[in-house]
Amino acid sequence: MKRIICFSFVLSCVLFSCEEDAKCSQSDLNGNWDLFLAERNGKETGTLKGTFFNFQSDTSLVTNVFGSEESYKYQLKRNRILTKGDKAIEFKIETIQKDTLVLSAEIQNNDFKFSLLAKQ
Repeated sequence: MKRIICFSFVLSCVLFSCEEDAKCSQSDLNGNWDLFLAERNGKETGTLKGTFFNFQSDTSLVTNVFGSEESYKYQLKRNRILTKGDKAIEFKIETIQKDTLVLSAEIQNNDFKFSLLAKQ
């Protein structure tokens, strides 16, 4: 039942997602986002439980996606978030709404999808 609810939620978000040519603004990203569903290579994974992304207005990102909390500078290009530094990753913004953000990325030859909710 939980999967059906999550699937329905993500599907509805996709209908209102950023299009490939659409620009997502910095203000849309700003704030704290908590993971509610993670997929690795198309399968749900629980190993990323507790993951968060905190996008700040100075184009820095604080996240624990790699285990420990780290800070990165990033650049927003349309629907792509490009982190800078030792662990440079390109996140694709699949969906962004007021309270929902879905990112995808290839990390260590694995395809990841991160479904996040805005922290209140």
